[in-house]
Amino acid sequence: MAEDVEMLNMPEDVLIDILSWLPVKSLVRFSKIAIWNPSSREFKPLPLSPIKRAKHSAFGSCGFGFDRKTNDYKVLRIVTQYLNQRRCWVNQAEIYSLDADSWREIPTLEHLPQDIGDIPCFNTYHDGHYYWRAFRGRGGLILSFDFADEVFEVLPLPDPGEGISWNNYSWHLAIFNGCIAAVLYAWQDPEKCFDLWVMTERGVKDSWVKQARIGPISGVDRPLEFWRNGGLFLKNSRGQLVLYDPSTQQLKNLQLPGPQGRLQVVTYVESLVPINGRREDEDDLFVRTTIQNS
Repeated sequence: MAEDVEMLNMPEDVLIDILSWLPVKSLVRFSKIAIWNPSSREFKPLPLSPIKRAKHSAFGSCGFGFDRKTNDYKVLRIVTQYLNQRRCWVNQAEIYSLDADSWREIPTLEHLPQDIGDIPCFNTYHDGHYYWRAFRGRGGLILSFDFADEVFEVLPLPDPGEGISWNNYSWHLAIFNGCIAAVLYAWQDPEKCFDLWVMTERGVKDSWVKQARIGPISGVDRPLEFWRNGGLFLKNSRGQLVLYDPSTQQLKNLQLPGPQGRLQVVTYVESLVPINGRREDEDDLFVRTTIQNS
């Protein structure tokens, strides 16, 4: 087991220095968010947002990133609310600044991340930008957010080829060799093949290049993240974390189960940057959360 733990200490470029974590469902229901630095053992519950919203609101996707222009860490949250007068759902985007220790509203977006209204989860962060899977009608797209300029941008998905229907395919966002990547696969197949597409020029649809096909692999559910030397973390059919080695075409079970539908691999680089919080053992909320999830 010690070998497995050591494997997960990824020596990649610094993508994000402090791991933000939204620990339990109860915090989501009460719209509370906390950030956590595992290196310093600091835990900081964020203040409640003063922004007015409708009674029926869903707190969905969150992102955490670094603003290189102001040397500030920020949290982005997308809120969906139902307006009775208009009988429709509308979106609201809020951003928290660690330096200011406060929330403010920013211009909203048209395209929703797919996990909106569900338990918040990580997607993909790279070089000051956060990326989500999103949708427009029946089609998929990539939604990005620039933490420095605080603007959203829509990026196109690759064209999977003639005769291939998106209705039969699922896809996962990842970072591969410093570029945005999309992993496409037929979700209903018992033996899955994973097509790796890489966007070589950010925002340009014609720059998508299909670099590899991984598989077929039996007994796996979905991809999670890439590892060194082309390895791929996946969730198997029993909800466990496994690592696929393309050189040997073997799966290694890392013996790490996760919540149903929420098992994820997140890049973490050790940092001692203070977040002006309290130590874990001094924070009653963190202690109770840890006990509830143990």
